[in-house]
Amino acid sequence: MHALVSAEVGAPPALFNEGIAVAHHGASIVGSFDGDPLWNGGSARDHVRALRSAGELPDLSDVLGNADFQALDPNVTYPVAGLFVRYLLDEEGAAPLLTFVASCPRDANGATIRARFREAYGGVELDAWWEGWLAAL
Repeated sequence: MHALVSAEVGAPPALFNEGIAVAHHGASIVGSFDGDPLWNGGSARDHVRALRSAGELPDLSDVLGNADFQALDPNVTYPVAGLFVRYLLDEEGAAPLLTFVASCPRDANGATIRARFREAYGGVELDAWWEGWLAAL
């Protein structure tokens, strides 16, 4: 998934790059995009809900930049990213996500990520989408 997205669209910050891969993880195993992405053999949604119940779910600012994302436990960041990206895809389809990915370089800072996201998503702030995703969990 990384090679395809990078070659055809762009290489976005880790939250979105890894999120795209994990959002499609189930399809590579069971051949279907229906249902939740998989994580370590189970539902990524169940995993993230357990993290949330344990108070271990990171804030958006904790995973927005590449260094911050990579500094945290991948068993937290990857399923969180995958579910967040799946939420974006389910709610708005691929077009705004692809626009964002094409416009936001991997090493962008938080302000640039937020600005490019806002442009791609019709003026809606990234933080509003994150809050919507949290509510949908």
